[in-house]
This record gives sequence, C-alpha cells and structure tokens, in this order.
Amino acid sequence: MCCFRDFSSVTPASRAHRCPFGNRRGQALVEFVIVSLVLYLLLAAIVTFGHVLYSAQTLQQAADVAARELARTPIAAGVSQEGQPTHEYALEDVLYGDFSGSDSLEEVRRRVFDPRYLVLIEGADGTWHGRATLGELVGELPVVNQQLVPLMITEYLEKDAGGYRRMIRYPGALLEDGLSLSPPEGMPPYSGYLVKVPLVIERNELGVETIDWREVIEEVDTETDDDGAGPNPDPFKLSSPHRGLVALRVNFPYQAAALSGFRPNPEGRFEPNEPYRNVADDEAVVAPVPTDGTLVEPPGEYGPYAGRYGLGRQQALVRELRPYRRLISVQAIARREVFRPVEVPEPPAP
Repeated sequence: MCCFRDFSSVTPASRAHRCPFGNRRGQALVEFVIVSLVLYLLLAAIVTFGHVLYSAQTLQQAADVAARELARTPIAAGVSQEGQPTHEYALEDVLYGDFSGSDSLEEVRRRVFDPRYLVLIEGADGTWHGRATLGELVGELPVVNQQLVPLMITEYLEKDAGGYRRMIRYPGALLEDGLSLSPPEGMPPYSGYLVKVPLVIERNELGVETIDWREVIEEVDTETDDDGAGPNPDPFKLSSPHRGLVALRVNFPYQAAALSGFRPNPEGRFEPNEPYRNVADDEAVVAPVPTDGTLVEPPGEYGPYAGRYGLGRQQALVRELRPYRRLISVQAIARREVFRPVEVPEPPAP
C-alpha cells in the first residue's frame, strides 16, 4: 500500500517507483465483474425456486378445495327401476362440458370451478367484467378460481382508442373460446378466452418441442371406453368400481423469468450444457390442434409465457431461448357424498 503526504508533488514516475504494486485504479470494478455473474445466478436461483415452492403450495390448496367441493356438490343422475344410474357424467364433462340444460352442472360452474374465468380482462372503461374493481370480481368467482388467482400473470392489451388495459390470466397457452357459452345466471360475463397447459413430450437436437395439451384441472384416472369398461374405468362415475371417487390433479406450467432452459449434456452431469440450448422456435413446434378453441398469440414478443403455445421466449447468449421450465402437478382425492332416496313401505292398516 502506498501513502503520500503531499499529493500535489506526486508524478506518474514517482508513483510507479514508490508503489511496488503499480497503478491499482479500477481494481474494485474488475473484482465486481468477476463475482457479479455468480451473484446473479445465486439470486436468480433463490427467486426461481422460492416461486416454485410458493406455486406448489398454492396449487395443493386449490386441489384440496376442488376435490372437497366436488365431492359435496350434488350432480343429478337418472335412476332406473333396478336402482342403477341411467346416465352419469365424467369429471371432464362436469368441469369442461356444455352445462346448459343441466342445473346441477350449472351449480358446479357457479360454486366450484369454471374454466372460462381463468382469463380476466379489464374493460375499456376501467371495469372488470362489469364489476367496478378486480377485487370485487374475484370475490364473485367460484371458490377454486379464487384459489388460482394468485398464480395468474398480468399482460397488457392495447385499447381501441389508445392506451392499454390489463389482462390477468392463468399461465399457459391462450385460446379464443369456441363454444361461446353464457355464464350462469347472476355470474360475471365471460372474457371469451380459455387456457390450455402445454406438456412437452420431447425435444429434438435443437431443443424444439413436441407438445400435448392438458387441462388446468384434469382427472387422475380416465376411462378407456365410452361405457367405462376396461382396466382403467372412470373413477368419478358412480357405476365404476371406485364408486364415485374424486381423483384430480391441477397443472401449472412454471417458467422462470431469469433462467434459461437447457438439455442435459449426454457426456456427463457436470459437463457444460451450453451447446444444448432450448431454442425458442414456435414455427417448428409440433402440437395437436385444440378442439375447443383457437390459439391466440398473446401480447408481447418476450416473456416467460410469450408465443402462441405459451412456452416463453427470452434473449440469452445472443439467441432466443426458452425459459427454465417445469410442469408442476398436484393431486387430491376425495370420496363423493351420494345420497340415494330409499322407499319406505307404508305401515299396515290397523
């Protein structure tokens, strides 16, 4: 370390002569550059995995509420003279089918879950689906939809007269609703959009995805035939061997805003994986055509859920890459509470 009492008399030559370490100006900046990358990675990892844990806990609570409420909600079914149901609903029909003409299915959409409230849009006048505030709207949603609101993301749509309005939606692919159903009486209007969860089945050598679609809430066990026969019958039906078991899962596509996605290096776990980047190329994605809606390109070119398939796009390493992604699925099981009317014989005449 060099010390000078009279700095006005110090010349570059005398400084180099007197200080054995030479000129050390900028040393702190160089040290910061070296440790900043590691510090950034640590902070990004802490935020990312903290959000993963928060999301998983919120999803588990939503799954528990959905199973409990569906188990307690009466769903009408015709009964034959032998006491067997003449028609039944699968869980998929209860949650996503056309509920018009069925009072019991309409009650499920009113109280428990409605997939058409997974997208909430601010109107041009600042209201939310005819409600003055977003909080007022959320308070009128079905109970499971309320549980999923903390996991929704915010996007901005351009108004017709300029400016922007907010859209709050569940993460995933955005679809324009193909059924155009009316909401149950007294409920807020629909936004006209649905959400599908993309499940990545495989990736090619460039990291381009082949995907399949999953519902936000789906049955753990699905039927193999139309009549429920086979080794894997629909557990939700009362005629199944499971006797009306509510077994469902809630899917959430977690995608990080600060970390990019890479495939493992086949040469070893600790080998560099930089050549195995997941490239963001929606044009090359292989995906089935959704049957209940039309894919819509969400606003914004970059973001964790950008692109027509909701797989995200971010700039990293001078490329457009996919974000770090994990599909979080939580399960819940409950037994349906079924009350069957019993005929009581009339007492004998005295």
